[in-house]
Amino acid sequence: VPLGYLRSDFRETAAWQPQLRAGPDGKISTSFQLPDSLTAWRLTAVGLTRQTEIGSARAEFKTRLPLAVQVFLPRFAVERDRLQFRALIHNDGDAPRTCQALWKIAGARVEGWAEPAAGSVAVPDGDAVSCSASIEVPAHGTARTAIWVRVESPGVLNVAFTAAEGADSDG
Repeated sequence: VPLGYLRSDFRETAAWQPQLRAGPDGKISTSFQLPDSLTAWRLTAVGLTRQTEIGSARAEFKTRLPLAVQVFLPRFAVERDRLQFRALIHNDGDAPRTCQALWKIAGARVEGWAEPAAGSVAVPDGDAVSCSASIEVPAHGTARTAIWVRVESPGVLNVAFTAAEGADSDG
């Protein structure tokens, strides 16, 4: 199973556009790319006329994905530690989903699934190890999953987790 899209752009400010000018009709139009954060955003507009009249407006909106993941990893480990990496899969849709979940870990030995109990065996994947399983996620609900990992030597662990169903994925 290939990794899905991995979110990586977590800027706190989505856009700053101080030089916009109204057209002859008095309207302004702009566009910008939102960061990958799934959060509430505040849009603030401030206008100034040639006569130095000032106006402002605010609006809020949320960014969401139909399928979203949250990963919980320990910040530190000591040689020979046995750790549990956890993830939540959120389904924002009206129907239950059967998601393909994939852990890809480099720098540690994968011992196997903690949740769900029945998962696939860890498979070598280049310098990493991949472990996948099908996970049921209820409509407008969350499913959790976890995997056991053993740290065998000092170094850096590289961990990726993705969940996908059809065209929807997150990681």
